[in-house]
Amino acid sequence: MGYRAALDASIYHYWRAKGGTTSLYRYLSEHPQVVPAIKKEIHFWNHHYKRGLDWYLSHFPKLSTDQQLFITGEASPNYFEDVTVAERIYQAFPQMKLILLLRNPVDRAVSQYYHWMRLGTEKNTLEAAIETEMELLGDYPQSTTLNSAYWQLSSKYLWRGIYGVFLKQWLDIFPREQLLILSSEEFYQHPQSILEQVFEFLGLSPYVLPEYHVYNQGFYQPMPEAVRGKLTDYFAPHNQDLAELLGFHLNWS
Repeated sequence: MGYRAALDASIYHYWRAKGGTTSLYRYLSEHPQVVPAIKKEIHFWNHHYKRGLDWYLSHFPKLSTDQQLFITGEASPNYFEDVTVAERIYQAFPQMKLILLLRNPVDRAVSQYYHWMRLGTEKNTLEAAIETEMELLGDYPQSTTLNSAYWQLSSKYLWRGIYGVFLKQWLDIFPREQLLILSSEEFYQHPQSILEQVFEFLGLSPYVLPEYHVYNQGFYQPMPEAVRGKLTDYFAPHNQDLAELLGFHLNWS
């Protein structure tokens, strides 16, 4: 077995923007059996695919076959919404393990809004941005096509939170046992308990971190109750679809 074959069984991905991936990446990197990539976000499978697989592999330590106790991985957000990414990963590394952190889509949408505000990309009020997107989304995904006006939106705060649509696409490609799907809220509240699940999923020995610092934490204005209620109602049927797909409800109370 060569370098690529060793990676096939030892590499993992985890992703979801605004869901705690930075903290999970840092925590995992502290495990003695984890040798992280040279950078957390590589964005190979969506933005840099034309650079070729050798370019991607150059970001990882060279794990030989006598280093089977070690694993490596990356955490690029925004892979989740692109089914082409799933197809590309499976073609190259069909045994790859995937970890998905899912945050309450209400909080995720508002967090993304304020992120875009800080970047200067979003000019509308929160209420106006949400209302505009709701109108353009219509009854999606019941109607599977979205008009060109929707795709001109740079934000897509709501669309990114309709998790079940994207997860089904990944599960059509990867076996369910290769995906670990976690609640970001549970991770924030009980990091050691969630890490135990992650370590077991990745085949790592038990390990307790000395502390659990929260990385890349954002601070935002309190969400208006009217906006929270509107978003909660909007996502309710989509969250139910996700629960039926998973076979359990995520802790988004």
